Amino acid sequence: MPQDRPFGTPFDCKTNCFGTGNFPSQNLCPSACTLAQGIGTKLVSGTGGPGAIPTSLLSSSDTPATGFGCNKNNPTPGSGAVKCEFLNEAFNSEAVKLRLRAELPYLSRKQIAQFQLPFYETLCHDLLENGYHYAFTEIFQIHEQQMEERRKAGPYSKLWKIPPISEQPEKIHMLRDQLSRAEVATRRRDNHNVFLCYSKLAKYFHDFPDDRWLSEHFFDYCFTVAKRITDDGGVKLALAYEYNGDLQTACKFFVYLYNSTRNKDWRDDDDKKLSAKADRHLVRIYLALQDATPKERVCERMAYCTKAHEIASASNDWNLTAPTCRRMGEMLQEANRIGDAITFYRGYFDLAKEANDWMSLGGACEALAHLFESQQNLSETIRYLKMYAELCEENGDWVQLCKASHLLGHTYDKAGQPQEALKWIIKAFKMPHYVNAPNPAPFQKYTESARVMIGVTRAHCMNTMFLNSLLSDTPYAVLQLISWKADPRNEDKVFRGCHCRPGEAFFQLIVSVLRAVFIPVGKCQIRHG
Repeated sequence: MPQDRPFGTPFDCKTNCFGTGNFPSQNLCPSACTLAQGIGTKLVSGTGGPGAIPTSLLSSSDTPATGFGCNKNNPTPGSGAVKCEFLNEAFNSEAVKLRLRAELPYLSRKQIAQFQLPFYETLCHDLLENGYHYAFTEIFQIHEQQMEERRKAGPYSKLWKIPPISEQPEKIHMLRDQLSRAEVATRRRDNHNVFLCYSKLAKYFHDFPDDRWLSEHFFDYCFTVAKRITDDGGVKLALAYEYNGDLQTACKFFVYLYNSTRNKDWRDDDDKKLSAKADRHLVRIYLALQDATPKERVCERMAYCTKAHEIASASNDWNLTAPTCRRMGEMLQEANRIGDAITFYRGYFDLAKEANDWMSLGGACEALAHLFESQQNLSETIRYLKMYAELCEENGDWVQLCKASHLLGHTYDKAGQPQEALKWIIKAFKMPHYVNAPNPAPFQKYTESARVMIGVTRAHCMNTMFLNSLLSDTPYAVLQLISWKADPRNEDKVFRGCHCRPGEAFFQLIVSVLRAVFIPVGKCQIRHG
């Protein structure tokens, strides 16, 4: 059976059965047009096999696929189709192209450039378009300086392995934001904001070891701008000296600010008292001077710490007083002044209790426990730790309660009270379960140590009964020890009746040991009791 061609060809038009005068030579014969419409219907309706077009992909407003090739508006019934063309020409028509083009989002030249150019070049274009010429110049010079240093170092150097600043979007955006703000503030002659922008950049790049040179670069800018500021009592200039590492000069400016703000209700733009600001700056610079002083110079370190503590105590600000108290106690311990350190930490404990600062309480208790332990005064250690545990339990600070319980168990064990120590150690170990803590991670440091200490304290609890059983001279006790060594379990049942040591057994054991090592007993003059 011959197959009809789905589309007409020039050869079909020349040899059609209707003659050459009825239709133009480029039109199709009716049979070809009918067949083309049938194929289009099958493709759209889904009955044309696996290659059919699903109807869900067609919009209700679109022209049916069967009308693409033929004009159905022919008024003559039963006559052939008029102006039948190739189907692919309809898909490529101008109307379809315009409709598809209208559905695409509009992209400007600037948006297209963002996809074509690197983000560093796009950022430079944005700065120039918006009038930030100084910010552009600064970023461009930094980039050129870094690239020049890389070229001089060569491809096998460490600098070559460090990516340039232009390839790090976060850093280049930070430069753009702060430098543009600094440029706007410079136009307004607002040196305070200029200093703030440069200091932010310097602190930001200080956290990256590969970009410390940028931190020093912007700290130099801070120093230059700070010299132009004369209405803040020298705060910006002192900060600039501190950033550059000249702590002594910075301390002089902060002392001048501190003395100028005494007994005055001066406030800054944020309605904060300048006196409190001066206290914080001076305490910080004194502690920085203490850290910068070598440990061999104990007197100088003590003097700086004492000044910081006096200023912080006079400020009545516990957030400022707490760290200075802790540093003062550490300095007294370094100077081996144990008595003064105990007195100081007792006062620190009382202040932390009044301020409800449980973290500081824990630090004071640990320090007191360490100091009293060095003086073999465990009763005072236990007293402070019990007080600390009660306060933490009253205020629901379970992590610090776990810490206090662990310290108490450790101290009781050192004091020779293993039964009491075991109670506190078990309490510390089970603290996350007692309080149903959703996050047991903060307890982990103490629970892991308590898990080990439970075994140690259990062994210490059995020590007395084991020694009493060992010193007993009855055959039953000896057989009991031998059987327990063969299978060491159920110590509570095995040594239950050995709580009291025999009266003369210990003395006789010492005498027998001395005789065994060939020491004359008469010459040693051993006296019982």
